[in-house]
Amino acid sequence: MKKPLIALAIVALVSGVAMADKVNKSIRVDMNDQVNRDLSTVNGAIRIDDGATIDGEAKTVNGSIEIGERVQLDSATTVNGRIVVGQDSEIRGEVMTVNGSIELEPGARSGEVSTVNGSLTLRGAEVDGDMSTYNGNVYLKDGARLRGNLIIREPDYSNNNKRDKPLRIYIEDGASIDGDLIVEDDRLEVELFMNGGSVSGEIRGNKIKRR
Repeated sequence: MKKPLIALAIVALVSGVAMADKVNKSIRVDMNDQVNRDLSTVNGAIRIDDGATIDGEAKTVNGSIEIGERVQLDSATTVNGRIVVGQDSEIRGEVMTVNGSIELEPGARSGEVSTVNGSLTLRGAEVDGDMSTYNGNVYLKDGARLRGNLIIREPDYSNNNKRDKPLRIYIEDGASIDGDLIVEDDRLEVELFMNGGSVSGEIRGNKIKRR
């Protein structure tokens, strides 16, 4: 998504949790619990233990989201915080953060995955949609599969938002991208490491160097 859309997404997320059942508290779902509502807070982390089923979303503004193993969940979104999806868990929709990393462990599966300032890591996990970031390194390992495109978005240079070091992309150990690898910013230096990984589609970017 472009920068204006990111701003709109943040506003929508903040508005969506404005009526949260918890505002300044963390939320925890115990092992194997079933919850038929959204989990939403403003200033607090969200932790979902192994085997839980959530018929709803996990949303916070300032806090991390930690998802255990074999969890079922509609989506996971935060503004300031990292998101970790445990083994064999399924996120039916998007996984999104603005300032924080995203990690999917072996056997985990999700829809679209995106961050602005943070790394993206798939370890033997699968993403059905696209993955995108502006300023984060990308790691696909251990047979991970991205069915959509990997997109490195163009940052807003009006705010002096320029990287001092090249962005790095690792597609290794049997990992694969079914779609394209796209670097939107022609000025951005990208180092691409492909040790046993593959990209089925096009690799597009003026300053991509293969290592």
